[in-house]
Amino acid sequence: MRRLASLLLVVFLIFLLSSCFKQLNVSVEFENLQTEYATKNVTVSWKPTGGVDHLYLYSIDGDGYVETSETELELTNLEEGQHTVEVKIAGSTRIPDKFTFIVDTEGPLVRFMGSDRYSYGLFSEDFTPFGRYVFLKWEFSEEISKVEFRFVDTNSEEFQYITDWLEWNPASTSMLISDEGLTANLKEGNTVLDVFEVGKIYRMYIRAYDKLGNTRYSDQYRPFVVFRLDERYVDEDKPLVYLEPGQILPAEGENRGLIEVAIVASNVAKYVESVKEYFAPDNTRNGELMYLQFSVVHDEGLVFEEAFFPQFIENKTSFDGVIPSNREAVVVRGFIDEAPLIPAVSDIVAILRFSFPQELSGESVSFKIGSRPKDALSGPMYFIRDEANRVIDGITVDNQFVEVSLPELVAAGM
Repeated sequence: MRRLASLLLVVFLIFLLSSCFKQLNVSVEFENLQTEYATKNVTVSWKPTGGVDHLYLYSIDGDGYVETSETELELTNLEEGQHTVEVKIAGSTRIPDKFTFIVDTEGPLVRFMGSDRYSYGLFSEDFTPFGRYVFLKWEFSEEISKVEFRFVDTNSEEFQYITDWLEWNPASTSMLISDEGLTANLKEGNTVLDVFEVGKIYRMYIRAYDKLGNTRYSDQYRPFVVFRLDERYVDEDKPLVYLEPGQILPAEGENRGLIEVAIVASNVAKYVESVKEYFAPDNTRNGELMYLQFSVVHDEGLVFEEAFFPQFIENKTSFDGVIPSNREAVVVRGFIDEAPLIPAVSDIVAILRFSFPQELSGESVSFKIGSRPKDALSGPMYFIRDEANRVIDGITVDNQFVEVSLPELVAAGM
């Protein structure tokens, strides 16, 4: 009997120690499925892994532990940012289980960028461009899920909304506006907004939402940009750069054919010398033309052969050149020293001569100032700068394709 009692006592002690060991090694599982909350009031709940209720110790953001028999916490008025809740079984020697989450109740900030003509010129939250063309670019302080904009006509005593809120494609972060319209890159597809007139001042409001649906747009924070559309010249004096096809010689026998294309800049030299009424900080108001660069892209099969550079500015010499590649010829002209004995001038910046193989005879080929789609060519369309290396804005560059029909092949000896 005494041996039996001793055996039963040992079994009881083993059971008791085993229960205590299990008690000390029970953990908890947090039941929260979200790790980001757009509210400052968050409920954190958990359950013990063993399925038996216990006393728990919890700590919020590293503060001291508090004992509770509940399995959830109501956290209120939390600050923006990251928070942690640690929970363990009272008396347990295990490392506490931790739940980390973020409180984000503020929407994204917006910053407008851009200039009259170029996307890299002016950086300002109070950006006021002028001209018939306005390029607007923006960025947000965080990842967004939705962005909307609307336009306001400010020319009457009371602001007049000329569009409703329109949902923009969030992957697009810029727009080009003119009195001829805006091709709006909306989420459901492109549409043209023909609502702008020369001589009027407009506002564009923008409203953005982060991935949790927060927006900062309110009576206190209504980000907008102001712009005005104006003519800078009368039609007959319009400074315009365009391509004009010239002489074409057919391919003959084994000899390649030749085609000439001129870069014409009508009224540009005259416009550069004039005082511009409207200008932005990165643009010139009145300065001398220093540098021209035009990227002429062309169809495959054409080969650049040579270039001619007529006198472009009265009494100025220049350094000139062409940088050719597979489907592009970059024309550069820099104007430097005075040359009083060279008064004759031309509206032609350069005449480019290309050759074409007999296989293209009778076909059409194309040229343009600019860049083809990304899978073919990329790079600058053009640069027009003054002696202080400032953009000379207000010059229209026609970057539409120019189609040229090549003559039929001529037999050798004819």
